[in-house]
Amino acid sequence: MKNTLKLATYFGIPVKIHFTFPLILLAFGMEGWVRGGVVEALRGTLLVLFVFVCVVLHELGHSLQARRFGIGVRDIVLLPIGGVARAERIPENPWQEIAVAIAGPLVNFALATVFFVVVWIKGTGLDFEDGFFSSLLLINLVLGTFNLVPAFPMDGGRILRGLLATRMPYLRATRFAKDIGQLIALFFAVVGFLYTKLVMLPLIAVAIFYGAINEEKMIHARLRIRSTSVEDELADDRGSADEQSWR
Repeated sequence: MKNTLKLATYFGIPVKIHFTFPLILLAFGMEGWVRGGVVEALRGTLLVLFVFVCVVLHELGHSLQARRFGIGVRDIVLLPIGGVARAERIPENPWQEIAVAIAGPLVNFALATVFFVVVWIKGTGLDFEDGFFSSLLLINLVLGTFNLVPAFPMDGGRILRGLLATRMPYLRATRFAKDIGQLIALFFAVVGFLYTKLVMLPLIAVAIFYGAINEEKMIHARLRIRSTSVEDELADDRGSADEQSWR
């Protein structure tokens, strides 16, 4: 991906940040400054940094599971809206795709458990408004749960496609998952317009709607390329057979 800067390497996987990434730090820092001055600005910025550490761990969950199945991972890129692990390919075995997809949310739920233990040890009780570790607990629960929504490009869409692909051809499973995801996108859009406080829902709906279309196009193109390759191999085999017969 262009316009990225390498931050570190974990388990042989480069972690990079996009040049727009500092915008999210600036936004939360400014929001904290307006709300409570320097202390709140620093707290907001630190919270965002901790959240993105959790995002990196989420993506590492996907990446390390993918490598277990022999799938290479190019890098993990952090964007203002989250992170993405760029694998060389999608697992062709449906159960492997499910395992890779669910690994990320499971990391978030494990982190939420860790933060709950930290809050319990501190004895401060859960405080989702001002408690630092309580906020991280809640954010990881939300990230893990939201990523299980059965719609592309979320992990839940890939889990759904994997389950469907155990019963039907892969492209048909992708189309079913796409249709379900687009219905969810329409639901999000309606809810977002009815409840204006949920201003992000219509934007998420657009991302889901077009993410589903792009996923189907990608799978369709991949299958067409594979079909063409098979036809070429068959043609080469026929040519070789003809040459042998002339001899």
